[in-house]
Amino acid sequence: MSEFLNALENSDQYPGVFYIQRQNSNLTEDFAELVPDVGSDVPWATEAFGHEPEAANIWIGDKRAVTSSKLLSSFVLGSIKLMVAGVHRFQSA
Repeated sequence: MSEFLNALENSDQYPGVFYIQRQNSNLTEDFAELVPDVGSDVPWATEAFGHEPEAANIWIGDKRAVTSSKLLSSFVLGSIKLMVAGVHRFQSA
């Protein structure tokens, strides 16, 4: 993980685009040590949807990593996206 974070912070020294992304609750399964800091639930969303989230996913990358519009269009109703840091620009095709 430290090498991955180093590659993000020093992208000019590493060829390629690096990011971490996986579905099926990778936050709670692969990065459980982050849950106390970021949580796996958004209380207002749980209240609005009437249940706790089925999954909590995390995506880590830098400005060079782009989410495909195909993936973005596959988000189902009842999904929310929270940013911990940075900026995400949504663009329509």
